[in-house]
Amino acid sequence: MPAPAERPAFHYDGAGLTAALRAVGLAEGDIAFTHVGLGMLGFPKEGPTEDAMYRVVRDAFLDILGPRGTLLVPTYSYSFCRGEEFDPETTPSTVGPFTERFRSEPGVLRSLEPVFSVAGLGPAAADLFAGLPKECFGRDCLYERLIRVGAKICNVGVGFRYATFVHHIEQREAVPYRYPKRFPGWLRRGGRRVHEEWLYNVRALVGNSYPDLRRLESDAWAKSGFRRARVGRSEATLVTCPDMDRFCTEGIRRDPWYLARGPAVDVAEEELSARGSPVPGRGVVSLAPDAGPHAILAALSPLPAQPLAPACETTLKALCAGLPSRTLSTPTGTRVGGALVPERWICRDASLARADGGVLLSLSSQPLLASFYSAACDTTLDLAGLRARLRTHPLRGAVPYAAETDHLGWSLCCSADTAERLQPGRYRVRIDSAHLYGRMSVTEVLAEGGTDDVIALSVRTDHCGLADDALSGAVAAACALRRRLAGAPGGQSLLLLLSSGPLGPAWWFRARPELSKRVRAVIAVHGMGRGDTPVLQSPVPSEGRWPAAVAAAMKRGAPALREVRGESAWLCAADLASLPEGLPVYCLNRAPEPLDREAPYPGFRTSLDSPDRVLPSRLQDSVDLLGRFFSGLDAAARP
Repeated sequence: MPAPAERPAFHYDGAGLTAALRAVGLAEGDIAFTHVGLGMLGFPKEGPTEDAMYRVVRDAFLDILGPRGTLLVPTYSYSFCRGEEFDPETTPSTVGPFTERFRSEPGVLRSLEPVFSVAGLGPAAADLFAGLPKECFGRDCLYERLIRVGAKICNVGVGFRYATFVHHIEQREAVPYRYPKRFPGWLRRGGRRVHEEWLYNVRALVGNSYPDLRRLESDAWAKSGFRRARVGRSEATLVTCPDMDRFCTEGIRRDPWYLARGPAVDVAEEELSARGSPVPGRGVVSLAPDAGPHAILAALSPLPAQPLAPACETTLKALCAGLPSRTLSTPTGTRVGGALVPERWICRDASLARADGGVLLSLSSQPLLASFYSAACDTTLDLAGLRARLRTHPLRGAVPYAAETDHLGWSLCCSADTAERLQPGRYRVRIDSAHLYGRMSVTEVLAEGGTDDVIALSVRTDHCGLADDALSGAVAAACALRRRLAGAPGGQSLLLLLSSGPLGPAWWFRARPELSKRVRAVIAVHGMGRGDTPVLQSPVPSEGRWPAAVAAAMKRGAPALREVRGESAWLCAADLASLPEGLPVYCLNRAPEPLDREAPYPGFRTSLDSPDRVLPSRLQDSVDLLGRFFSGLDAAARP
């Protein structure tokens, strides 16, 4: 029996790799972007060490590209997304040993991108890296520049499984399973430590959204746009960036899930259901058919109706039951002016306990315990560390409604009295929260009158569990318009907009041009459950027919109305930036101090803002006031 053939001690050599790269189309002077999987090739003849493997691949590329060519290598690091500082000189690459060795080579430049940095060697690198926008995959990003210069994606050892380039196409084509997310943090720029905000088109955390490039590979191969050559135990592959752009774009326009595992799903619902049941605030609120405004408010105020939360839908259904309505929605990450529709934040549980297990505060007994947008955590810390994370209010018995500025921080809210009673020792904090892909909705209820001109009332369904802040205005406006629709048509056309997020009205004006062009004034309605005197607040002066008509009709309904100019907690000049220029915008409220942005009324945005602080008679009077306002507009609309 013949002896078995001796297996080679190596799988490829530098000459073979160079030949393979030439075979797939790499040429002198090219700009080449490469993902390299050293271990997938096997061992080179030049040696079985990582250093030898690296040098063989590097030298093969540089020998072909020559002095006029440029080699680009991903040196991605995701630590910035976790709140760590990014330093292009020292932050390591986390996408393989080839990339980390390459970025440390003399003469190699590194792009100043804190998440998806790229290292480059060659004459084109400096221009490609210069002045990149603070958006990883947006307009004029590196990958768009690679298309413009006709660069080539030439992978070694990983086939078509790795192609970060496609995320740029996914963002440009607005695939339904990715969305722009803000990542603020610190980085080193020109030797200085600076704080910047970057946008990264993240993947929604559902299994269907995992990258899957098999259809792309098949289509590119069929169209002769994708080349491959065997190397060792794997292969070298090449596709030009313009071709990759074309293949991806055509595929996504046929099927938005072309580059993902699929199948297509409602991503917002899928990600929410993946968090388990029950969903906080989702359901139906039972109301008696003859429920008055205060009964409606009392039933809705316990809901955890944070922006985009399922509880906003529950609130909306209760307010609009039986009304002719139309709901539009837009996903997390939608650009509205200079802002983004935020992620949906849900909090299932939160607690503060002594380290030995004694629970001091819980979400069930104190609904405002976890600050809005807090990151999930389960940590122990001493009293000093805990105090740094506590948010209190000047009113000693009040628990404030507080919010974190980004998805990385967390804090707890309690009364000043509770904070003072805490004793030295160790404490455990648990917050079971999540930042999810969601949809911001805007529901419109139109009461057509005898005019084409429309006066819009704008209210919020994301009342955050506070009774008077936004919810009293939403209840008053919905009840007033319900009464209006139950009667004979009026002379003035009226529109009620109910938004589940702060950017709702501005987005609606863009999404509904055929109706929004009829709107002559917008009145946001807030804080209608306490003070005596109605207030019509505007951040900027407005002149003309419609400002005069609104003021006259409002004064007809409420002769004691105060008109105030300036910014409030509910309406400031910045809120007008994304609305049509010159559109009169007001806030109707009953706040004693309407221009006090911190405390327009006692207990503003605290646990004291509860249904028992809202006077049933005052809320009913607010409904009647709006009815009289409508009548005043009707009178002005008569020829």
